[in-house]
Amino acid sequence: MQTNYKTARRFADIAKDIRVKYVSDERGIGDGIWIYLEEGYIATTLEGTVIHEQTVRECLQELNYQVIDNTSPYYKHYAKLYD
Repeated sequence: MQTNYKTARRFADIAKDIRVKYVSDERGIGDGIWIYLEEGYIATTLEGTVIHEQTVRECLQELNYQVIDNTSPYYKHYAKLYD
C-alpha cells in the first residue's frame, strides 16, 4: 500500500485520491460532505472509514492528516473497533 500521498488541495483532488472510494457532496441539503475511504484506510478522528465534515477545508485537513493505512502501527488499534 502506498504510504506517501499527493496532498489534496482542492475539492476535485479528493475524488481523485487513491484512498477515496466515493464522495457525497450534500452541502446543498445542509449535511456537509461525506468521504468514504477505500478498504485498508481509516480516518482516525471518527475512528472509521468515513470522513464527514461541513466544509472542503475541513475535509482536506482530515484526508491529508488523519487518514492512516494498514501499514501504520496504529491501524490494528482502530481496526479492532470494527471486528
